[in-house]
Amino acid sequence: MRRVRMLGAVAVLVAVGCATAYAPKNATGGYVEDWRSPSEVEVAFHHNGYMTVEKAHDLALRRAAELTLEGGHRYLRVWGERLHRQKFSGPQYAVIQAQFLDEPEDGSLDAVNVVRETDALAGGRLSAREREQMRTLSATDPIP
Repeated sequence: MRRVRMLGAVAVLVAVGCATAYAPKNATGGYVEDWRSPSEVEVAFHHNGYMTVEKAHDLALRRAAELTLEGGHRYLRVWGERLHRQKFSGPQYAVIQAQFLDEPEDGSLDAVNVVRETDALAGGRLSAREREQMRTLSATDPIP
């Protein structure tokens, strides 16, 4: 019985250790940026079987929003999206192609809102520069 419990605990640790974290790409996945121009980026979020492609999409969108803020912009326009699923093995990823904007346009997204809405999914990860930009852009409702 003790051995069964030990194997169960090891299985849980392995599963947790294999989950894709919100970070630059490594062995279990993560984001990759491909700059098209100074105001356009393609973000791919690679993941494994412990994450849905929909969550990967949300994390790719979050990274695009963070890059929008890092560049001193407030809005982004998503002009391309792809979801790549495989049932058992092989690459799984979501791609967001976005343009950074200073002013809102029809269909554009507020980068501050995107970051707030995906904060729990990303584990609250935010660079000091991004956090400062969020405070500047939303002075009446800053995040901690």
